[in-house]
Amino acid sequence: MAVFGQVWRTSALMMRTVEANLKRYDLDFPGFDVLLTLRRQPGLRAVTPGELAADMMLSPAAMTNRLDRLEARELVARTADRDDRRVTRIALTASGLALADAAVETHVRVEDDLLTPLSIGERETLVALLTRIGG
Repeated sequence: MAVFGQVWRTSALMMRTVEANLKRYDLDFPGFDVLLTLRRQPGLRAVTPGELAADMMLSPAAMTNRLDRLEARELVARTADRDDRRVTRIALTASGLALADAAVETHVRVEDDLLTPLSIGERETLVALLTRIGG
């Protein structure tokens, strides 16, 4: 029980810290996830909502809600496919790209700050141990 309790407390601390960082950008974790998934596309390629949902392992309905919120903030744009106007493509806008880059930079810093008490070797050991449990 002690292991579970500590993992849950640590997880809650990590989530609160990450969410506080994202709040600086008026983002929640699901929106941040969409921005980063689009940011990782080769050449910032526009993708269909279905491709994005599959990449993020989400239902199309969940993806639509996320995209609606991000589009309202002009962080992503929906455009008709040039070859098939029935198909919509999603891409980051210039402001979405700038926000994604800024947010990921501070996100990585926040994560690193949380892990400061651990050496690189301890971090690697922790990953290995948690991987043995969670796959």
